[in-house]
Amino acid sequence: MKTVLVAAATMIAACSATPGTTTTQTSDADFGLSQVCNSPLPRSGPKLTQPADDVPADVAKFIGVWNGQIGGQVCNTLVVEKIDKEGNASVLYSWGAYPLWGVNQPGWRVSSATLDKSGKLVLEKFPNGAQATYWFTEDTLEGQYRVSAGIVPKIKLTRADR
Repeated sequence: MKTVLVAAATMIAACSATPGTTTTQTSDADFGLSQVCNSPLPRSGPKLTQPADDVPADVAKFIGVWNGQIGGQVCNTLVVEKIDKEGNASVLYSWGAYPLWGVNQPGWRVSSATLDKSGKLVLEKFPNGAQATYWFTEDTLEGQYRVSAGIVPKIKLTRADR
């Protein structure tokens, strides 16, 4: 179990450690923190865009601010800012600090995502090769943070913008 936790921490921390990524990470004063779990959002806040009329309801329901945890330990916020009828989305992905896993600083990054044929929202790969995927279970977003090492922490998020 300790190996899994250390590996997960290394993978999550690597999202913010790779030069040339869109990750922004400075001091806590630079972040507006989410209200449910301590993972950062940019001070400018999320910019949610109403879906066009031709976006199916099962696709449009992803739009919003979702908050919870990765592996029951690391805070995670996913903001789906916009999505089109084909399932192409603009998202903001953030994580909180969790020193036990070696994640000493919170961070966030802007990313793109696509809806796959099974209805799962798949974020573009992180610089460390990891990939987060989210899907609905009733009104909850569940997901996984998959890395090449085969470790797959589970994600559970609830809507935080209503």
